Amino acid sequence: MTDSSEENPMSSPSSDSPKRLTPARVTVQIIGFAIGLAVLIWCINNARRSGNLEVLNSAGWRDVLPLIGCTCISFIANGAIFWALIRPVQSLGLIDLQLVNCVVNLLNYAPVRLGLITRLAYHRRVDGLSYLMLVAWYAAFALLYFVMLGCLIAASVLRPQFDVIWCGIFFGLLIIAGAAVWYVSQHHLITSRLRGADRLLAYPMTMALAMGLRLIDVAAYVGRLHYSFELLETKISLHDTITLALISMVGNLSPVGALGIREGAVAYFGPTLTSPDLADQVNAAILIDRAAEAVVFVPLGLIAVCWMIAVLRRRPSA
Repeated sequence: MTDSSEENPMSSPSSDSPKRLTPARVTVQIIGFAIGLAVLIWCINNARRSGNLEVLNSAGWRDVLPLIGCTCISFIANGAIFWALIRPVQSLGLIDLQLVNCVVNLLNYAPVRLGLITRLAYHRRVDGLSYLMLVAWYAAFALLYFVMLGCLIAASVLRPQFDVIWCGIFFGLLIIAGAAVWYVSQHHLITSRLRGADRLLAYPMTMALAMGLRLIDVAAYVGRLHYSFELLETKISLHDTITLALISMVGNLSPVGALGIREGAVAYFGPTLTSPDLADQVNAAILIDRAAEAVVFVPLGLIAVCWMIAVLRRRPSA
């Protein structure tokens, strides 16, 4: 795909330029980041007072390896979802998208949504994607995230116990919701306005692949929390672990970044929705979950940043 307005009608800057970061928006983002950081410190202090984090002093590689493995599976699945969704529009390298994802994961720990800005800037400059296509790409990714989240929540409400019936409800809702998204996305009122961006969700097999990858991501997410509780020598049901993972996934949707917000949401709502007796363990588990994520995201992100800088230097200034 080229970036020429003559060859691609979606590249008109007057029609699809993204919203700029105004001083007011930057201020809101920074305040939100500061609140999240304060909540994270509060969670850490509570976990230290309870003494649950002391278990990390005696943890060996065999205890930590499952946490790291689940994190790797999760971030690989996320990068592959972006790759699967963009395939009907433009062929982008899976490895390149994984490296971009590593950079974004690292920058998501910073304020002002630097991860999102970096991904948009990279694909605009290197791959020549129009702003409309970039927004549609993110919208498709977010839509499928909401579909998965909604089906998980609905199944857990309808069947507050993980068993065959829960799985049947969940997969039934997932198929119905996926079919509904595909049907609506191909309606002429939608396709006539998206100027080709509707191709992101035009193929049922592409959607099925993306949703399958999202399911792998969720399974890894739940697995990481499960192993966090195992590290604390705390037994918790699979249904309660899924509930905590759902709260964490909702916390990831924070518009000012998930750092601290995610941990605060799980620490505050988790015991109420699972077991009040596990309040201290839940607080410690979600911190271990975040630490396992950072152990993977930070070093891989730093390596990927070097790669991205080298790629951008080979490109003419945008």
